[in-house]
Amino acid sequence: MLPLKLELKNFMSYGLKVQPVDFAELNLVVLSGENGVGKSSLLEAITWAVWGKARVASDNDLIRIGQIEMEVIFDFEVDEEKYRIIRKRQRKSRGGATILEFQGLKADEYISLTEPTIKDTQEKIINTIKLSYETFVNSAFIRQGHADEFTGKKAADRKAILGEILGLYLYDELAQKAKEKVRIFESTASSLNLYIEQIEGQLKARADLEEQSQKLEPDFKKAETELKKLEQQQADLQAKVALLESLKSQATKLSAETKELSDEEAALASKHKDLQAKISTAKQVLAGKELLEKAFRELKEIEKKIEILRGKKEKLNLIAKKRQEAEDRKSKLLHAFEVRQKELESKRELLKNQIKAAEQISFDLQKVKKQLAELKTLSQNKDSLDAKIDERKTKLNSLQAAWEKLKAEGKDLKQKQEDAKKLKGDCPTCHQKISAEHLEKVLENYEAELQQKRLQYQKQEIELQKMGKELENLLQKAADLKQEILEAEKWQREEGRLQGELQEVKQKKLLLNAIKDELAKLQTEQKNNAELLELGAELHKLKAEEKIQVYDESEHSKLEKKLKENESLHEKRAALERAQSQEELYEQNLKELDERQLANQAKQQKVKLELESTLLKLAELKDFEKEFAEQQDLLTESKKAYQRLQSERSAILEKLKHLENLARDLAEKKKNIEGSLKDKSLYEELAVAFGKKGVQAMIIESVVPEIEIETNEILGRMTDNQMQVKFELQKPKKASEGTIETLEIMVADSVGTRNYELFSGGEAFRINFAIRVALSKLLARRAGARLQLLVIDEGFGSQDQIGRDHLVSAINSIKDDFAKIMVVTHIEELKDAFPQRIEVRKGDEGSTLKVA
Repeated sequence: MLPLKLELKNFMSYGLKVQPVDFAELNLVVLSGENGVGKSSLLEAITWAVWGKARVASDNDLIRIGQIEMEVIFDFEVDEEKYRIIRKRQRKSRGGATILEFQGLKADEYISLTEPTIKDTQEKIINTIKLSYETFVNSAFIRQGHADEFTGKKAADRKAILGEILGLYLYDELAQKAKEKVRIFESTASSLNLYIEQIEGQLKARADLEEQSQKLEPDFKKAETELKKLEQQQADLQAKVALLESLKSQATKLSAETKELSDEEAALASKHKDLQAKISTAKQVLAGKELLEKAFRELKEIEKKIEILRGKKEKLNLIAKKRQEAEDRKSKLLHAFEVRQKELESKRELLKNQIKAAEQISFDLQKVKKQLAELKTLSQNKDSLDAKIDERKTKLNSLQAAWEKLKAEGKDLKQKQEDAKKLKGDCPTCHQKISAEHLEKVLENYEAELQQKRLQYQKQEIELQKMGKELENLLQKAADLKQEILEAEKWQREEGRLQGELQEVKQKKLLLNAIKDELAKLQTEQKNNAELLELGAELHKLKAEEKIQVYDESEHSKLEKKLKENESLHEKRAALERAQSQEELYEQNLKELDERQLANQAKQQKVKLELESTLLKLAELKDFEKEFAEQQDLLTESKKAYQRLQSERSAILEKLKHLENLARDLAEKKKNIEGSLKDKSLYEELAVAFGKKGVQAMIIESVVPEIEIETNEILGRMTDNQMQVKFELQKPKKASEGTIETLEIMVADSVGTRNYELFSGGEAFRINFAIRVALSKLLARRAGARLQLLVIDEGFGSQDQIGRDHLVSAINSIKDDFAKIMVVTHIEELKDAFPQRIEVRKGDEGSTLKVA
C-alpha cells in the first residue's frame, strides 16, 4: 500500500481548513512539530480510514471537540492500481453512525467498489491491500513507545511474542481445534459402544417375538373368515333395511301431502265465498249509474267556469306582484342615494370641524420657531464653552506633566545629595579621589539646585490648583448649558409635529372640496338615473293594466263552494268504474276456483289410495327390524375380536421389523467406531504438529536466521559495523541435562558479546530499531504484500547527537528499500536532516499542515 493523498475534516485536533497532504512527490519525509500539535494524529487518520481502527476507545472520540461530524479521504496505490477510501463519522444522541465508501480509479474517474454493508466493504479493502491492521502496525508502522515491543520482553517470552508477531496464533487455534476433534471422536466412540450394548440387549428378544407371532396366526385367520361371513350377511340385510326406510319416508311424505290437500280445500272454499260477496257488492254499485253520470256532467261545467275565474285572479295577482317588486327596487335605489348623500354630508361636517379646530396650529408654529432660534444661540454658546474647556484641559495636562517632572527631578537630586554625603573615597563617576572641600562644594550645589526645584514645584502646584478650579467652573457651566439645550430640544420635536398637523389640515381642505363636488355629482346622478326612470314608467303601465281587468270575486266564491259540496262525485264515479271492471274479473276468478276445487278433490282420492298401500307394506316388514339389530350386534363383536388380534399381530410384526433395523444399524455403528478411532488418531497427530514444538517451532527456527541477517545489515549501517546481533533459541538447563526453549538476543560490540538487556538506552534503541525494521520486512513478505511504506513515530529523543546522526544515516541507508519513509519527531534540529518536511502547527482553528 502506497499513500498518495490524505484529506482531513474535524479529525481530532484538525479543523475544517486543513491543507491536503500530497504524498505523490514525497519519498523520505520528516513530520515535525511540537509535542501535542497532532503529528501522530495524521498517522491515526490513515489507520482509521483504511481499517476503521485508532488508539481511542470510541470513534466519537476522534471527532474534534465541539463538532458533530468528521471525514477522512485517503488515496493510495496497490500494484500500480489507484484507490480511494472515504470514511465519515457522525455524532448522535445515541452513539453515532459511520459511512464507508471504497472507490477505484478507472479511466481518470473514480468508480464505486462499495459493498452493501460496511463489514463487506472493509473485507474488500483488506483483500485489496493484503494487510490486516495488526500486520500493518507490527510492520509498516513503528508506533510511539512500541519499538521495543519484541526486544523489551523477557527472553523466555520473546519466542511467544515472535509467534504472535508472525501470526502463529493461527496454528494454536488449529491445534486447539484438532484437540476438540479428538475429544469429539472419543465421545462419539464411547456413545457408539454404549448404543451397541443397548442394541445387542434388545436383539435377544427376537426369538420370543417370532414364537408369539406363529401362535397368533391361526386365531387371526379364523377371526378374519368369520368377520367376512358376517359382513356379507349384513350387506344382504342392509338392502331390506334401505327398502324399509324408503317406505317409511314415502308414508310420511304421503301423510303430509294429504294434510296439505285438505288445507288447500278449506282455503279454496273460503275464497269461493269471498268472491261471491264481492260480485254482489259490485252489482249494487252499478244499479245507480245513470243518476251518477248526470250529476258528474253538471260538476264538469262548474269546474270549467272556476278555471276561467282562477286564470283572471292569477293574472291580477301577477300584476300586483310585479308592481310591488318595481316599487321595492325603486325604494332601494332611492335609499342607496340617500345613504351615500348622508355619508358625504357627515364627512363634510367632520372635516369642517377638524379644520376649524386646527386654526391654532399656525400661531403655535410661530411660537415654536421663536424657541428654536433661542436654541441655536444656546448651541453656539455651548460650542464656545466646549472650546474653552478643551483649552483648559490641554494646559492642565501640560502643567501636570511639568509638575510631575519637577517632582521626579527633585527626588533624584535628593537621592544624589544623600549619595554624596556617603562618599568617603573615590568618586563613583570618575573614580578619582575626592577631598572634603570638594565634597562640601558639591553638597552646596545640590542644596541650591534642590531649593530652586522646590520653589518651581510650589509655583507649579499653585498654578495647577488655580487651573483646576477654573476647569471645574467651566465644566459646571457646560453641564448647566447642556441641560438647557436638552430642555430646548423638545421644541424641535414639537415643530415637526406641528408641521405634520399643518400638512394634514391642507390635505383635509382638499378632501372637503372633493366631497362638495361629489355631493353635487350625486344629486345629478339621482335625477338622471336610467333605472329609476325605467321603474317609474313600468309602475305607470302596471297600474293602467290592473284597472282594465274584469273579475267577479263573489261569483268565484259561490262556484268554489258548490264544487267543494260535490267533490265526492269523483270518488263515486271512480268506484263505479272499478265495480264495472272488477265484476267481470270476479266472475272469471270464480270459474277458475271451481275448476281447482274439482282437481284438488281428485288428487286427494289418489294420495289416499297410495298411503293405504304403503302402510300395508310397512306392516309386512315390521318384524325384520329386530333381525337386523341382532345381526348388527354379532358383527360388532366379531369386529372387536378381529381388531384386537390384528393389533397384537401388528405390534409383534412392528417389533420384529424394528429389531431387523437395529441389527442393520448395529453393523453400521461398528463400522463408525472403527472410523472414529482412525480419525481420533489422525487429529492427535495434527494437534502435536500444530503445537509449539511442531510447525510453530519450525517456522520460528526458519525465520530467525532471516531476521538476524536483515537486523545485522541495518545495525551495521548505524554503528559502522561495530555491533552484531545473534539470536539463540535454546540454552542448557542448569540443574539437569537437556535444553530450555528461549530466545536470547546476544549483541557483540568492541567490548565483547553480552546480553541485550545490558546495553544503554541509546544503544538499545539502535538494536530495537534494526530488529523492528527487519521484522517489518519479514511480516510484509509473509502477508503477501510488498512493504512500500515505513512509518517511524519515535526514537530520536533517547539518542545523543552521534546516535541521532547514526540513526538518520541508517534511515537514509534503507530508503531505497521503501517507496516512502515517514519519520515523526519534535526535535527542532532534525528538521533539516531529511530532504522533505511536513510541518504541523496548532492554532485557534486547530492543527494545520505545511509541506516544506
